[in-house]
Amino acid sequence: RSSDLEGGDPEERERLRLIAKQYEADKAKFQKIRLLLARKNREIAHLQRKIDEVPSRTELSQYQRRFVELSNQMAATLTETKKFYTFYNTLDDQKLYLEKEVKLLNSINENFRTAMSSQSNKAQFLKQMEGIVEGLDKNKSKVSEKKAQEKAKRDELQDEHTH
Repeated sequence: RSSDLEGGDPEERERLRLIAKQYEADKAKFQKIRLLLARKNREIAHLQRKIDEVPSRTELSQYQRRFVELSNQMAATLTETKKFYTFYNTLDDQKLYLEKEVKLLNSINENFRTAMSSQSNKAQFLKQMEGIVEGLDKNKSKVSEKKAQEKAKRDELQDEHTH
């Protein structure tokens, strides 16, 4: 029937119009569902990134091991640094004592010839020498006392750390 195709019968046109209307409604619904799906996918991706940011138990265990290693390394470095400071201070003290000793020996050497020229100078020189010896003995006892105090401190600290 060529007349149905040209003008079409009104029932057929109505049916086609309803189909087209249903198609447009379904197309709009499909578009809304696609937008919702895209939004949900973005939310899922965002939540997945958040989940991935949280370290796993294995990673936490590795972090803990590394922190312990770094802590031990820092403690060893600190101990080594303290030893170097102590060593430097000891050498500096030795240097000071040696400089004082050199000054004292130079002074004795300079005054010795003058002191031996007469009897009164000899007596005065001997008194000065006795004073120097007393000063050295006092210094020696002070240093020995300080050494004993430091040893006691060290022993006390060692007892604290071993018990």
